[in-house]
Amino acid sequence: MSFQSIDYILFLLAVVPVYWMLGLRVQNVMLLLVSYFFYGYLHPWFLVVIVTSTLFTYGFGTVIAKAVKPKRKYFLVAGVTGNLLMLAFFKYHEQLLSLWWAIAPRQETNGVVFNILLPMGLSFFTFQNIGYLIDLHRKRITSKANLLEFAIFVAFFPKLIAGPIERANAFLPQTINERRFSPEGVRDGVYLMVLGFFKKLVIADNTAVIAGKISLAAEPDFYLLWAGLFAMAVQYYADFSGYTDIARGSARLFGFKLSQNFNHPFFAVNPADFWNRWHMTLTLWFRDYLFFPLYAALAKQTQLVGVQIGGSVLVTFLLMGLWHGTGWNMVAYGVYHGVLMLTYVIVGRAVQTISPGFQLTNLLRVPMMFFFFMLGLLIFREPEPAVLIQMLSLSPGGASESEFVVASYLWGQAFYYSLPLWLQPLVEKWRQRMVQGWIVGFDTVVAGVLFLSILTMRSLHPSDFVYHQF
Repeated sequence: MSFQSIDYILFLLAVVPVYWMLGLRVQNVMLLLVSYFFYGYLHPWFLVVIVTSTLFTYGFGTVIAKAVKPKRKYFLVAGVTGNLLMLAFFKYHEQLLSLWWAIAPRQETNGVVFNILLPMGLSFFTFQNIGYLIDLHRKRITSKANLLEFAIFVAFFPKLIAGPIERANAFLPQTINERRFSPEGVRDGVYLMVLGFFKKLVIADNTAVIAGKISLAAEPDFYLLWAGLFAMAVQYYADFSGYTDIARGSARLFGFKLSQNFNHPFFAVNPADFWNRWHMTLTLWFRDYLFFPLYAALAKQTQLVGVQIGGSVLVTFLLMGLWHGTGWNMVAYGVYHGVLMLTYVIVGRAVQTISPGFQLTNLLRVPMMFFFFMLGLLIFREPEPAVLIQMLSLSPGGASESEFVVASYLWGQAFYYSLPLWLQPLVEKWRQRMVQGWIVGFDTVVAGVLFLSILTMRSLHPSDFVYHQF
């Protein structure tokens, strides 16, 4: 079931009123059932995957929690490996089979083609499960959840398909403690959902059309290429942050609070700032469960700080790239951001050594970081190395005046749709300065304007959420 479908709205209208008439225990049973209904709505066999993953992880979690320290590590390795193997089987089976046939070419395939449908949200709830096991091993989970409560943690439908990637310590207490109906929570939830629908249906879907038109060009000129990358940047951010807003708003209707996943990344001033604003729960996951342990391991092997930091950063970003897929461009995308981060650290330290206190104005730093973000998207989207090199070799002087005019028109269209994203921080500041009585009216007016905009400006070519494929 997709968030932007009428089915989803009817689903919420049917479920929410009944949910608040029940006690905690029955609420939890209902949450799990409706989450499984949501997940299996189009492909019921997906339920086999998520139930298997839930039982496997909960079983190993129970063993880890009770095991003594020397043995706990072995159970952790087994639990994490099992989760990763399931993820690899569904997400990377084609690449793994290609590698197998390359190693063992004499074996006959008999024309068999493996085409296994990737269960939606697998990467997201697998990472949640791994984080849960690691936190148990580290004794950082204080809430003792039973199987029902843990199953809700895995399958809670608002976050199931594309996050946020929740931590057990933040989410499990919300399944255990009593939840009470709150008009304020409902109001906040509806406001977030309307905002998310606006981002998706008006901004993301309209800029997707612009980016799609440009991508169809056989040989785009310099200006057309960058107009397309700008439209793609707006599309991806509005699409994914819109999904997160709808997810957080839907959760609020049930008395749950999900983590913030975006914090206006277009205003980032450097690579570190960008990753603290973009897909924040994924960034924090890789930081806590990969970067820090890897850095600690390298620190034991070498005293060279450059190797410790450089190795940890590059490996972390490489795996972040592979999290999106196994194409060479995903590897290059991860390495690109790793090198960008290291360059920022090295250059920043050198500048501070030469001229302490020196810092560029944000009027320069924000456009520079946005340019680097768009360049990363070019690597992300282009699977052919030769085509990527050809695009990177384009020069402004190689375009005609008519091509410049067309590109300017498309860029202007994309910028027009992106305006709400640039203005959103200002609107949020206004809201924060208001007294409680005025916030209700302010939210009502803003939600009303967004709703009318959805009715009048939504794209005639709707598309699915981009991150459903991950």
